[in-house]
Amino acid sequence: MKRLLKWIFGLSIVIIAVWYFGIKEEHYQVSFTTVQPPGLIYDHISAWNSYATKDITSISVTSKIPFSEIRQNVQVGDSLFSYRWKISKKGDGKTRVTAYVRDEVNGFSQKLRVPFVKNSFIKRSVNNVQNIVNELKFKTQQFRVHSVTDTVFSGGYCVYMAIESTMGKKAKNMLSNIATILNYINSNDIELKGDPFLEVTSWDKMEETIKFNF
Repeated sequence: MKRLLKWIFGLSIVIIAVWYFGIKEEHYQVSFTTVQPPGLIYDHISAWNSYATKDITSISVTSKIPFSEIRQNVQVGDSLFSYRWKISKKGDGKTRVTAYVRDEVNGFSQKLRVPFVKNSFIKRSVNNVQNIVNELKFKTQQFRVHSVTDTVFSGGYCVYMAIESTMGKKAKNMLSNIATILNYINSNDIELKGDPFLEVTSWDKMEETIKFNF
């Protein structure tokens, strides 16, 4: 019986070692929960390069699944790290975000050290995620979202322009074209009724492009 238990214990150690050193991709993971929706988190992490700390040389997106997963390569001097972000909606309405971090240069040594030592790799991983959280808090303080409801518009005519844009430049393209629309309205003595709005006609989530009538 003791021999069997030793055999099972030894086999378990081997299986765990094979999984940890040969199958498990990430070397460390950091998670946080937020009240912000997955779409906002997805866009915020995608734009990480625009607000990254000065020690980061570059950040590039290698792959993505709209609103649920982003993979990025993060260059810090001669070091290269990969981040796999998982974004999921929880039952209580909050969003769970987990960063799976991998050291692409010193992978094996990190596997040995991470379980026992809080080294610079762990500290940098935590600090990077904390920076993203802090920037998210700052960003969400700059706008407010009121209640969202369905609205039925009565029949009528609209003056609009068909615009194609990337998601990041949508607001800029709207502002750059509003003068043209207002000039047409004023030149033709068209009476304004109601608030301006846009109609989305096409949205490519993978390429992050959008077509809309404004």
